[in-house]
Amino acid sequence: MSAVRAGGVLIPAPFKSVEGYRGLDDVFDPDMNRKALEKTLLQATQDGVTVRAVLISNPHNPLGRCYPAETVREIARFCGRNNLHLISDEIFALSVYQNEQATNVTPFVSVLGAGLDECIDSHLVHVMYGMGKDFCATGLRLGVLHSTNEGLIAAVSSISVFGWVPYVVQDVWADMLEDEQFLGDFKLENRKVLAKHFTILRSFLDEHNIPYYSNVHAGVFVWVDLRRYLHANSAPEPATSAVDVNHDQEVKLFKRFLRAGVVVSQGSGFGTEELGWYRISFAVEEQALNVGIQRLGTCLKSIENDGWRIESCRSP
Repeated sequence: MSAVRAGGVLIPAPFKSVEGYRGLDDVFDPDMNRKALEKTLLQATQDGVTVRAVLISNPHNPLGRCYPAETVREIARFCGRNNLHLISDEIFALSVYQNEQATNVTPFVSVLGAGLDECIDSHLVHVMYGMGKDFCATGLRLGVLHSTNEGLIAAVSSISVFGWVPYVVQDVWADMLEDEQFLGDFKLENRKVLAKHFTILRSFLDEHNIPYYSNVHAGVFVWVDLRRYLHANSAPEPATSAVDVNHDQEVKLFKRFLRAGVVVSQGSGFGTEELGWYRISFAVEEQALNVGIQRLGTCLKSIENDGWRIESCRSP
């Protein structure tokens, strides 16, 4: 959509090709981020692409983990040195919950509170937010852009009239945000429910010996490795990064899940560097979550029973 509206191009900053990369935890390491960004900027420059900004999702989507403050500052230093805008999408900022099995957990720190004054000029820092995720209200659409860049604000204001938020929606949100008692109770309850639903999904994954990124503690999803279901293996051994997976296989498995009555998002939609990873969301009613994982389990068992081939699968 960015290319259609503004002629912009999104360029992923890969980590696997960076020297010293060991695994997904390195996505949150300050030095690894600096190296990945420097390498990507150099390649883009050589390709004749002019880079204007760095965009991050914090908490990370799809890994479901918050960036440490020092990593945010290192990304900001990179932007400051290269006169690039830093755009932080913080739409899951309040959706942080407890996962007792996670290690090296860091609390959510917005770029607005990460102490960036010595890293980057403030007019280059922008935050995007929306009410749909943290407040479970995708129908009451309201987006927020925080920036001190007067030029950017003027440009956005000139086009925002085409997507104006209805006044009744603005009034509803104003009443909610001014109700401190409601906000406190809602955030507490939401974190409890997220932790409970994550535990339900984690138990299912552990029971079926399905690898997943375990240091998750934010967002409403889990990053799951389903590569072993894309090959005609004789035994359900977890695949390794050396296994070759193509896009057609990924799509076939996605469609098989659909026929089973469950949606599991393809990793390619999130810029994965290893096809075969999928994002499973648990932000649904508990009954719906249990039905969904039951259907998923039945479908995966069917794949195992038919010799690990991606064929048809019916929901129970």
